Amino acid sequence: AKGIGESTASQTAWAIMGICACGDLDRPSIQRGLRFLLRSQKPDGSWDEDQITGTGFPRVFYLKYDMYRQNFPLLALATYVNYRSGLGHRPSFYRCDS
Repeated sequence: AKGIGESTASQTAWAIMGICACGDLDRPSIQRGLRFLLRSQKPDGSWDEDQITGTGFPRVFYLKYDMYRQNFPLLALATYVNYRSGLGHRPSFYRCDS
Protein backbone atom coordinates (compact mmCIF):
# COMPACT_ATOMS: atom_id res chain seq x y z
CA ALA A 1 0.00 0.00 0.00
CA LYS A 2 1.17 3.52 -0.74
CA GLY A 3 2.34 5.64 2.15
CA ILE A 4 2.96 2.73 4.47
CA GLY A 5 6.42 1.59 5.44
CA GLU A 6 9.42 2.32 7.58
CA SER A 7 10.19 5.90 8.50
CA THR A 8 13.16 7.41 6.69
CA ALA A 9 15.49 10.16 7.78
CA SER A 10 14.84 12.30 4.71
CA GLN A 11 11.05 12.04 4.79
CA THR A 12 10.96 12.64 8.55
CA ALA A 13 13.08 15.74 7.96
CA TRP A 14 10.66 17.03 5.30
CA ALA A 15 7.76 16.64 7.73
CA ILE A 16 9.64 18.46 10.50
CA MET A 17 10.52 21.38 8.22
CA GLY A 18 6.95 21.66 6.94
CA ILE A 19 5.45 21.73 10.43
CA CYS A 20 8.10 24.21 11.61
CA ALA A 21 7.10 26.51 8.74
CA CYS A 22 3.55 26.53 10.16
CA GLY A 23 4.92 27.72 13.49
CA ASP A 24 3.65 24.82 15.59
CA LEU A 25 6.96 23.96 17.28
CA ASP A 26 5.37 22.20 20.23
CA ARG A 27 3.38 19.75 18.12
CA PRO A 28 4.03 16.19 19.39
CA SER A 29 4.81 14.99 15.85
CA ILE A 30 7.78 17.37 15.67
CA GLN A 31 9.12 16.04 18.94
CA ARG A 32 8.68 12.43 17.73
CA GLY A 33 10.42 13.31 14.46
CA LEU A 34 13.34 14.95 16.23
CA ARG A 35 13.71 11.94 18.54
CA PHE A 36 13.62 9.61 15.51
CA LEU A 37 16.37 11.57 13.75
CA LEU A 38 18.58 11.70 16.83
CA ARG A 39 17.97 8.03 17.69
CA SER A 40 18.63 6.80 14.15
CA GLN A 41 21.77 8.87 13.61
CA LYS A 42 24.89 6.73 13.44
CA PRO A 43 27.96 7.39 15.64
CA ASP A 44 29.73 9.02 12.68
CA GLY A 45 26.86 11.52 12.31
CA SER A 46 25.31 9.98 9.20
CA TRP A 47 21.98 8.27 8.58
CA ASP A 48 21.22 5.04 6.73
CA GLU A 49 18.35 4.96 4.28
CA ASP A 50 17.87 1.80 2.26
CA GLN A 51 14.45 2.79 0.96
CA ILE A 52 14.04 4.49 -2.40
CA THR A 53 12.26 7.78 -1.76
CA GLY A 54 12.43 9.43 -5.18
CA THR A 55 9.86 8.65 -7.82
CA GLY A 56 10.99 8.89 -11.44
CA PHE A 57 8.09 7.27 -13.24
CA PRO A 58 5.99 5.04 -10.96
CA ARG A 59 6.30 1.34 -11.81
CA VAL A 60 8.92 2.22 -14.45
CA PHE A 61 11.90 3.54 -12.52
CA TYR A 62 12.67 5.07 -9.15
CA LEU A 63 15.42 7.40 -8.04
CA LYS A 64 17.74 7.19 -5.07
CA TYR A 65 19.33 10.44 -4.00
CA ASP A 66 22.09 9.29 -1.68
CA MET A 67 22.71 12.68 -0.09
CA TYR A 68 19.03 13.24 0.85
CA ARG A 69 19.56 11.01 3.88
CA GLN A 70 22.36 13.32 5.09
CA ASN A 71 21.35 16.80 3.94
CA PHE A 72 17.70 16.92 4.91
CA PRO A 73 18.02 15.61 8.48
CA LEU A 74 20.76 18.17 9.18
CA LEU A 75 18.68 20.91 7.60
CA ALA A 76 15.62 19.88 9.62
CA LEU A 77 17.55 19.93 12.90
CA ALA A 78 19.02 23.35 12.07
CA THR A 79 15.61 24.64 10.98
CA TYR A 80 14.02 23.56 14.25
CA VAL A 81 16.80 25.17 16.30
CA ASN A 82 16.48 28.40 14.30
CA TYR A 83 12.72 28.58 14.75
CA ARG A 84 13.00 27.69 18.43
CA SER A 85 15.60 30.42 18.98
CA GLY A 86 13.44 33.01 17.21
CA LEU A 87 15.43 33.27 13.99
CA GLY A 88 12.69 31.63 11.93
CA HIS A 89 13.10 31.23 8.21
CA ARG A 90 15.13 33.78 6.36
CA PRO A 91 16.05 33.30 2.69
CA SER A 92 19.74 33.86 3.46
CA PHE A 93 19.66 30.93 5.90
CA TYR A 94 19.38 28.51 2.96
CA ARG A 95 22.03 29.94 0.66
CA CYS A 96 25.51 31.37 0.77
CA ASP A 97 25.73 35.07 0.01
CA SER A 98 29.01 36.43 -1.24
